[in-house]
Amino acid sequence: MRLKQRKGVSSCQKGYSKMAIIDGRERAGRRIELDLRGPEGNVFCVLGTCQRIARQLDVEWDPIFTEAMNEPPPGKDGYEQVLEVMQKYFGKYIDFIR
Repeated sequence: MRLKQRKGVSSCQKGYSKMAIIDGRERAGRRIELDLRGPEGNVFCVLGTCQRIARQLDVEWDPIFTEAMNEPPPGKDGYEQVLEVMQKYFGKYIDFIR
């Protein structure tokens, strides 16, 4: 399944100096990279990016969001819970870089 291309910069990437001009044919088939060490690692940015992909894939977002927001198991914080759930559903499309 192919993701739709969007023009512009997402709100979580504003001010982030990681910009390149890439031919659309070159971009096709490449995965999205989310660098969790920078602004893209903000939990709201991660959720927003995954929600946008869900919309593009015509996947219902609410059950995924609910699963991510459930109480994390003992020994795991909420951020790790969100990353685990997003990796489960969108790991095929996104590389989460630590």
